[in-house]
Amino acid sequence: MDNNGLTYLCMTAERFFAVSTVLNNMVENQLVKPSTRLLKHIIKCYFRLSENPRAQMALNTTMPTIVREMLNENKKLTDNLDESSKKLLSSLIETLQHSVRRHQNPACDELGSSQGSLEAQPNVDQ
Repeated sequence: MDNNGLTYLCMTAERFFAVSTVLNNMVENQLVKPSTRLLKHIIKCYFRLSENPRAQMALNTTMPTIVREMLNENKKLTDNLDESSKKLLSSLIETLQHSVRRHQNPACDELGSSQGSLEAQPNVDQ
C-alpha cells in the first residue's frame, strides 16, 4: 500500500474499520487454517496501518489480542515465519505500545502535537 492508499484508508473511520475488520477475521482464521504466507501479509498490513498516528490508537483497541501474543504465548502461529516477519511483528507491537504511552502522557512525545495533517488520519469521532 502506498502513501495515497494509506491516506485514503485512514480518511474516515468507516474505511479504517472495514479494513481492520477484514484483517481481524483473517487473523482468527489463522487459528483454524494457518498459512505462513498469508500471516506475513497480514502483519505487513497491520504495520503499514500503524504508520498513521490515529490508526495506531485505533489498532490498540481493534487489533486481536492474539496478534500481540504471537511473540510470546501464541508462538505456534509464528514458528514458521521468517526472521524479517518476526522483526516486523515485533516492531508493530513496539510501535503500538509506544503510541499508548504517548497518548497517556503527551509530554513524553518527542513529536509533540505535530502528527501530520488531519486529512491523512481516520475520523474516529464519527
